[in-house]
Amino acid sequence: MTQQLVYVDGSTVKIGSGVGALVIDSDGNEWQYGLSFGFQTSNNIAEYEELISGLQLAYQLEARDLIIHTNSQMVAK
Repeated sequence: MTQQLVYVDGSTVKIGSGVGALVIDSDGNEWQYGLSFGFQTSNNIAEYEELISGLQLAYQLEARDLIIHTNSQMVAK
């Protein structure tokens, strides 16, 4: 089975938070997903939401063998 790449990132700022996900399949096709919260969240919540968003996008694309890239040390461990 070919592996799919999933890149996720999240951020928290004074006016709200947001997360983004990018899935790249073995043919190089890209699918992007972005979500913006209209409220303040903690950095931990934003990091968990970024991973969940990436997994949901991959699931909808029926990707099963994933390599996930995140800048969150908390989620990655």
